[in-house]
Amino acid sequence: MVQYPAEGLQPGSIVRYQETPLQGGYRWYVIVGVGLILLEAILIPGLLLQRAGQRRAEQLLSERLRFESLLSELSARLIPAAVSDVDAEIERGLQRVVEFLRTDRASLHEYVPDGAVVRISWVVEGAARLSRTSL
Repeated sequence: MVQYPAEGLQPGSIVRYQETPLQGGYRWYVIVGVGLILLEAILIPGLLLQRAGQRRAEQLLSERLRFESLLSELSARLIPAAVSDVDAEIERGLQRVVEFLRTDRASLHEYVPDGAVVRISWVVEGAARLSRTSL
């Protein structure tokens, strides 16, 4: 683009489409635009962190609901069980707890004057079973 010095123009000349330098009319537009970009640069990571925290909270609540449902189901199975079937139901319940918690064993101890005795236990296949002696 060819620029002509203002002093070289004829008196009364009209200059159309004159470019305005940054210090002129567009200065505030640039300042506001850069300010908005910086504000977005601050807000976006904050929103991403908030979203990650929300997902984690949802996962924890979901896990808690699953655990509470398991406990409710175990209670519901034990309540109507006959006295002769209680041990078998407890063993099935221990199996469900082991599977839920992803451990290798669970046991129910009975405390007697000589110490604790393993009353009922459940272990995954391949793991050693605890003896029923005093601990």
